[in-house]
Amino acid sequence: MPIVSLKPEYQTPIITTEPKIESVDYKSTTVDASTTAISSLLAYVEGFPWTVNYYSQIITTDSDLKEQDIGEANLYQQYKKIKNLELRVSDPITGTQNTDTAQMTVGGSAIIYPFLVPNVGDMFVTEAGLGQMGIYVVKSVERKSFNMTAVYSIEFSLMVFVDRNSPRLVDLDTKTTQEYVFDKSRLVEGLAPSLQTKTYEQITDLKELYEKIVRFYFKTFYLKEYDTLVIPSQGTGIYDSFLVDFILKMVDTFDAYEIRLVRNYATDAEQFLAQDTFWTAMLNRDANILRHSNNYMALVQTKFFNYNSMFKGFRYSRLSYVVYPSNADFSIINPNQLDYVGDPLLLDYGVFQDNVFTAAPLFKPEALHTLVEAKTQGGMLSDILTNTTIVGNTNIPIINPILDNKTYILSSNFYSQTGGQTLLESLVSDYINRKQINVSNLLTCIKPYRSWGRLEQFYYLPMLIAIIKTAIIEAY
Repeated sequence: MPIVSLKPEYQTPIITTEPKIESVDYKSTTVDASTTAISSLLAYVEGFPWTVNYYSQIITTDSDLKEQDIGEANLYQQYKKIKNLELRVSDPITGTQNTDTAQMTVGGSAIIYPFLVPNVGDMFVTEAGLGQMGIYVVKSVERKSFNMTAVYSIEFSLMVFVDRNSPRLVDLDTKTTQEYVFDKSRLVEGLAPSLQTKTYEQITDLKELYEKIVRFYFKTFYLKEYDTLVIPSQGTGIYDSFLVDFILKMVDTFDAYEIRLVRNYATDAEQFLAQDTFWTAMLNRDANILRHSNNYMALVQTKFFNYNSMFKGFRYSRLSYVVYPSNADFSIINPNQLDYVGDPLLLDYGVFQDNVFTAAPLFKPEALHTLVEAKTQGGMLSDILTNTTIVGNTNIPIINPILDNKTYILSSNFYSQTGGQTLLESLVSDYINRKQINVSNLLTCIKPYRSWGRLEQFYYLPMLIAIIKTAIIEAY
């Protein structure tokens, strides 16, 4: 007999898997007005985009609406020039010939965004190819809606083709008294879409600096060992929950890769860490908060904090110290809720006797630690002291060294909102008082940031990030 015999062939059942087709989420044209300004939809009007340099007439009560007149004196014909203005061409440019005169007329129609009110006689110039420019004149204007914000439809005609050195072009620029630059992205964001040329250049610089500073900040101060931002060059992990919470609210998660990795340790169980600080005033842009905030800080060991691991606090992290208020408001302590004289988590509050609370020294001696300065590679601490600028005929320092300030981060002059502030402090004061940001001073303050000490970079750059974002938004 054979050792092995063949068995009847077995048909393996074929199991078919039907492909699962996922439904595509429906996206309607409905817009949520609570998150998207209705006016921003006007950036998407119909028509083909056409970039021109637009010359809008500056009109007074005694002015006439008329097209460019080379023989007219500059005093009586002036323009506001808007560079790179986008028109939306609704009817393409076509040519028609008058059979009686045999003259050719070239023109069309376009839509103008609502921030600009066009007038008959306005001029615009655009590239025509072969090194020539086409000069066009507005022949008629129609407002397209009775709403407060509405686009305008214009009909225009070609006046002449000229080269770049034409007397007509020179005349238009000579009669220009105001020059703006159009930025479509600001129109989409609901911001002022045209900025004066100098302001536009400054805002462009601020946008580039914002991206560089954010990437530099998180790449420099995020340490994977602690999974968060730590005060640099201290030889141990020191955590400032006030700063980390603030900076994470100021930036977008896509501004830098490390932002998505930063851990914001929970402080819900720590009532004194919930009290107002300078960063609260920054977040709310409210200078009144400074009068009631904790303006003095110390460093406390993490082992004195909440031991409940469910809170996911920093007690069981690798961090050694936490920035903690040394002038905390003890009036919030309720003696009826205390079963003990001392707080086992952090500090000895004190004692209640005859319903009178007597505060004990705030921190346990073994909990204290002090910061040390650290210069950047290639930088010197003396750079901070000698880095000054002139504001209003007065030579003032751009920043103060962090360790020279007895109060938290900034000087006592800032907290009292009095004179003697640095350039940075004056910018922060304008910010929290909701005043217009001086962009020139802001750029002056930012320029030397790479030569600052590490402590100054760690604490001052988040302030500048917030101010830069606001300056970009509020520019007009």
